[in-house]
Amino acid sequence: MRVLFLIQDSNLPSSRIRVVNLLSHLEKHNVIPFLAPYPKKLSDRLRLFQKLPEFDAVYLQRKLITAPELFILRRRAHRLLFDFDDAIYQHDDSHPDPYSRTRQTRFQSIVRASDHVVVGNTILGDKLTPHDAGYSVIPSSVPVTNVPEREYSALNTRLRIGWVGTKGNFRYLETLRQPLLQLARDYPLELRVVSNAPFHCDGIDVINIEWSAEQQEKEIAQFDIGVMPLSDTSWTRGKCGYKALQYMASGVVPIVSDVGDNAAMVTHGCDGFKAANPATFYDAMASLAASPEQMRSMGICAREKVKIHYSQEVIAERLAKVIHSVVHSSQYNQLSTR
Repeated sequence: MRVLFLIQDSNLPSSRIRVVNLLSHLEKHNVIPFLAPYPKKLSDRLRLFQKLPEFDAVYLQRKLITAPELFILRRRAHRLLFDFDDAIYQHDDSHPDPYSRTRQTRFQSIVRASDHVVVGNTILGDKLTPHDAGYSVIPSSVPVTNVPEREYSALNTRLRIGWVGTKGNFRYLETLRQPLLQLARDYPLELRVVSNAPFHCDGIDVINIEWSAEQQEKEIAQFDIGVMPLSDTSWTRGKCGYKALQYMASGVVPIVSDVGDNAAMVTHGCDGFKAANPATFYDAMASLAASPEQMRSMGICAREKVKIHYSQEVIAERLAKVIHSVVHSSQYNQLSTR
């Protein structure tokens, strides 16, 4: 089965996590993937549209294309699947007003024109209406095989609190300044930040590590605790908790804000902690700092959960089943020209 995956850019996290990292695994399930960034030039887009009938399905990842482009794509594609993993129908938290008429209109048009929609979590799925295409929840995945694991036989001289993300999300990490200062009074600690820019926090020893795809798993395996603080907004509730999965894949205990998909992903007190506010972040960090054995056992449980439910191999198999089902279904969107 030949499937064209249309992505925004292979360097963007969403494209890499949701599509690029799964391609080799999809081949094992009779899906022959063809990858193409969505062309920026109109002439290139038109040439691409001419080739769409050569594929059994087109898998559009996240891109909110214009109405004329959607009309052509829908008419030329045998089957159209649309994938999204964020609240792309609105502005993000950096915008004063989350509502975007343009985003909302394009989003609604695409999901109604698609044969099937793939969402990263149930909260995003709840945004679809009975008039839209059917949908499947396929979580984001992480590599597990050959990923460095936290070595619990060797205790760090300082407690290592870790965070991975881009500078655009520093505003969430800044909410942990007070609990980190409070924890530092009782335990020697350092905050390890893996990012594309340096992070500064007065009173806390911050170790800034430049992010790279090749080194991030190695750096995460050096953490004692991985934190994922978020505010509770319509944007963050749509997030897919990828940071937490990265921590868990390396056997690092995650402490996450009890927001959106995090609530379902982490089992509180078993493979991580859910925190409602900075005070409960402190409680969770202090609990782990006081008990290396608890940290070890929870880290083992976290990695095991990811292996079973969120590994690239497992998610690729689930996605392949969805694609096969859509392609072979007798039901199709009437906007197509079959």
